[in-house]
Amino acid sequence: MVEQQFVKTELAKYNLSDAKIAEMKKDFMPLKVIDANDLENYQIIKEKWKIVQGYRISVEKKRIELKRVSIDFGNAVDDEAKRLKGDMAKIEEHLYIQKKIVEDEKKRKQEEKEAEEKAKSEAEAKARQEEIERKQKEEDDRLEGIRLEQEAKEKTIKEAQDKLDEQKRVNEEEEQRLKEESEKLERAKAEAEAKAKAEEEAKIKAEAEAKVKAEEEAKAKIEAEKQAKEEAARTEKEKAEAIEKAKQEEKERIELEAKEAAEEKAKFEAEAERQEALKPDIEKIKKLAKDILGFDYPEVSSEEAIEVVNNVKREFAMICSKLMEVKL
Repeated sequence: MVEQQFVKTELAKYNLSDAKIAEMKKDFMPLKVIDANDLENYQIIKEKWKIVQGYRISVEKKRIELKRVSIDFGNAVDDEAKRLKGDMAKIEEHLYIQKKIVEDEKKRKQEEKEAEEKAKSEAEAKARQEEIERKQKEEDDRLEGIRLEQEAKEKTIKEAQDKLDEQKRVNEEEEQRLKEESEKLERAKAEAEAKAKAEEEAKIKAEAEAKVKAEEEAKAKIEAEKQAKEEAARTEKEKAEAIEKAKQEEKERIELEAKEAAEEKAKFEAEAERQEALKPDIEKIKKLAKDILGFDYPEVSSEEAIEVVNNVKREFAMICSKLMEVKL
């Protein structure tokens, strides 16, 4: 309590109260210059700054003055402590040497014990390492057997894939053949239509020429033979009917051929559409086979589990082979 009172009394010698600082904050902190040309506020701020600077310098001077006494006292305390510690150091060193005789022997025995334990631990570690290496060799041999088995399976899968590729090539060739046959039918139909059109035009032309010729002959005979004209007219009518009948029969023949060609084309197109429609199903089945082949099997360690997984792999491989060879 006395020490606190002393400190409080000494600090009061700064002659600067908290109330005074609060007053300066209140009066001076709001002061500001508008810009670099605001000389009026500049002069006011400059004067206030000198006031605050004076207070700060007086505080620093008082601090040095008040602390000087405590610094001298501290130096005297340090010198006396140094003298006392020098005398005690000699006694301490003697006792330390005597104490170290027992502690060094104890340390030597401890190190000897630790060395024996270390040698024993190293021997045990060596034995464990040899056991680990033996088990590792057994595991390597087992893994080698699995690798050879896996290579055989991969070979089987590759052969199945080659077979699938060959089937794909055959399908592509069949698709190309169907396409060529379709184009061939289109050309045949176009040629038949062109031929029928040419024949029809030739026939019409011949009939027209014959009609003109008959009309000229009939006109020449009108004045000479009236009855012959009537006969000729009857004959012309019968001829026209025969020509019309022949034209109708020819038209029906052409329409029948066109109908047969259209039916043949429709049949071919239907077959092509059916084959094309089956493609997505075939592709889906092939994708299913590929997805099965790409399935990630679990990693197991026991021989029983490994056998189960291997049997599943073989069955899946056979299933995938059948899926890739499927025909609809």
